[in-house]
Amino acid sequence: MRAQPIVDDPDVVMRDIGYPYTKEEAEADERTDLVRTHFDDKPGFSFESFIGNGVSGMTFSIIEKRMFLDPRRLIVKRVMDETRIEDLNTDIRLMKMLSGSAHIASVVATSHDPGEKEIRFVAGLPAPTLVLEYVENGNLKRIRDKLIRNQVSAVQNRLLWKWFLCLARACVAMKFPPGRPVDSKPQLEELPYDQSNPTNIIHFDLHEANIVIGTMEDFPEHNLVPPLKLIDFGNSVLGENDTMNIHDVGQVMHNLIRGDGFGTRGVQTNYNGIETYATGILPHNGVDMFPRLDPDLRHLVALCLAVNPQNRPSTAELLYYCKLAVESKPPEWYGPYQFIETDEAISQTLQQLIYNAN
Repeated sequence: MRAQPIVDDPDVVMRDIGYPYTKEEAEADERTDLVRTHFDDKPGFSFESFIGNGVSGMTFSIIEKRMFLDPRRLIVKRVMDETRIEDLNTDIRLMKMLSGSAHIASVVATSHDPGEKEIRFVAGLPAPTLVLEYVENGNLKRIRDKLIRNQVSAVQNRLLWKWFLCLARACVAMKFPPGRPVDSKPQLEELPYDQSNPTNIIHFDLHEANIVIGTMEDFPEHNLVPPLKLIDFGNSVLGENDTMNIHDVGQVMHNLIRGDGFGTRGVQTNYNGIETYATGILPHNGVDMFPRLDPDLRHLVALCLAVNPQNRPSTAELLYYCKLAVESKPPEWYGPYQFIETDEAISQTLQQLIYNAN
């Protein structure tokens, strides 16, 4: 008979196999078992695995077996403990407002939905519950980690511009959320004709781990580069303006350009008379650490990271300049670097960054 370890800590319980773990781990196991039992017992579904924890909850993967359609993998999000209920309720409320946006992860069902959707997916589970599309290519943090490890050289300008456009479109969605029915077909975000009453969802947790990478089949604009999509709105609020989102998008682009993990967050530099936090990508003492970087891209990121929010571009300006660059800058625009900027070169970079195993 195996001897049981003696544990005096009241916050530690014993596993059947004889080693201690915390009450938080035990509660997480119980919550996982609840989700597993729910979907394994529900016709047309099967539980797959626990994925991890986010700001507002635990995430799991399930399989939905659909009649006349291929099975699809989905994400189920539930609270870690009762203190996070309001965070997940906020996540659900705002993601439903954003439903139908191409650059926000798609909502499939929630415990806030009356009718068939709730009954089919989550009826019987204690609220709140959020069901999302499964985005198979991981998050942008994986990309940055590979860049830090020097597994890939500098990312091409044309790739950076396409991802910048993704984030600009996500900013449009947060400013003017479409609020389409859950599980509806995503549409590219465009500014409405009447822009007088913006909603201004401020993400407040917009960083690489909360940006996931979709598939190129999602929409024609992404026939070469997979789209970026935002997740995790548990910390989000409604604000008077969206300058914080513009800053955070600029910080993500700054980090992708640098690709070294060190960055210069919080360090100010004067750029064309404007104080900016884009210090890490700007020339210093006549030395340019990024000679291949598109000067227009550098300029736009520097403005997004302006210390004074009034010097940052508006959402409309950000969308306009990103669309203009994507549409008007073929490989030849980059002169001696044009062979680095071809579709083939970008595909090779994406293969290394996203599709090759670590």
